[in-house]
Amino acid sequence: MDQEMDSIRKDKTWRLTDRPGGRRVLKGKWVFKVKYELDKVGNNTTRHKARLCFMNNRQIKELDFNETFAPVAKFTTIRCILAMTAANGWELLQMDVKMAFPNGDLDEEVNMEQPEGYVHPTHPDRVCRLIQLLYGLKQARKMWYAKLDAFLKSQGFDNIDPDACLYIQMDGGEIIIVVVYVDDLLLVASSMEAISKIKKAIRKRFEMKDLGEAKVILGLKNSSDKTMGTPKLSQGKCATQVLEKIGMAECKPIATPLEVGLQLAESEKSDESLPYREAVGSLMYLMVGTRPDLAFAVGKLSRFVSGYGKEHWAAVKRILRYVKGSVDKGLVYNKSALGILRGFSEANWAGDYETRRSTTGFMFIFGGAAVSWASMLQKTVALSTMEAE
Repeated sequence: MDQEMDSIRKDKTWRLTDRPGGRRVLKGKWVFKVKYELDKVGNNTTRHKARLCFMNNRQIKELDFNETFAPVAKFTTIRCILAMTAANGWELLQMDVKMAFPNGDLDEEVNMEQPEGYVHPTHPDRVCRLIQLLYGLKQARKMWYAKLDAFLKSQGFDNIDPDACLYIQMDGGEIIIVVVYVDDLLLVASSMEAISKIKKAIRKRFEMKDLGEAKVILGLKNSSDKTMGTPKLSQGKCATQVLEKIGMAECKPIATPLEVGLQLAESEKSDESLPYREAVGSLMYLMVGTRPDLAFAVGKLSRFVSGYGKEHWAAVKRILRYVKGSVDKGLVYNKSALGILRGFSEANWAGDYETRRSTTGFMFIFGGAAVSWASMLQKTVALSTMEAE
């Protein structure tokens, strides 16, 4: 907490003023978290973190904030960059912005009560007039992204249209890529000299924490073999946590995620005693990250989150048994694989008995492993197999 307050004072996030007449004064809250990380050697470490957050549940639009949207990097972008890194032997490092949001500028007048445990002894009745952003503010992400976007463009980076958080710079034959996910930065370059150059520029503008080689990317474990050039993305820890949370850590593994030809219908009333929504949501994060083999099964079961029963829960448990037997499965990119983007698509015809709609599935492979995939119901009913395809 002291470290957090020192950073806030250093950034001059607020100034103490008299309580304003006719203006609302909102509150802040301390949030505590234990973060599990990998150090530069690859050992598991824990870090205790305290964060002072603004309680935004009482913010009123057009009074306390206006726009709130800010983009983040897509998982597809991250996987493509990792495949390109393996294919070309590029360097991949990670940095974290310390106190990212206070770097953004605040346009609106927002007042906050002094934080608990740090009330000024001489002026206990004064309030904090926010000058810069604080975590929790509804507009914080947008303003921080605008600040970082302006800085990277001032350094000669070009923003790539399909992904607003992907920045590329070509400098004297060197390629430098920055991928942004809120306050996490992935730095990719064709040489360590280019990496050092951009790291130095970023450090001049923002207070950064150098995390070294990217070991964990948004919860995805990157276990790279640099000599073989085969980075592997996996979510073993996340899969284990899902099994423990649902109470199936000791279940028996099974070879397939879904029974062949399984047909389910939405129940009129959900069985609230079953953690169905929680389980499907957890499986969906695994599927979106590194598990295309779960796409069809999770897509099918996610249609029944508003009406499920015991037969739906039995299907979820089967998926969890499949995950139990494939905890360490992941995506392995290979520098010896041809740098060609290959796409595959397939569709059944009227496979959903309830709506008679067809299901489309596709997968794109780059660098020897999948980078993009989906399984989804088509929007309209197809009248033939050709139309479904």
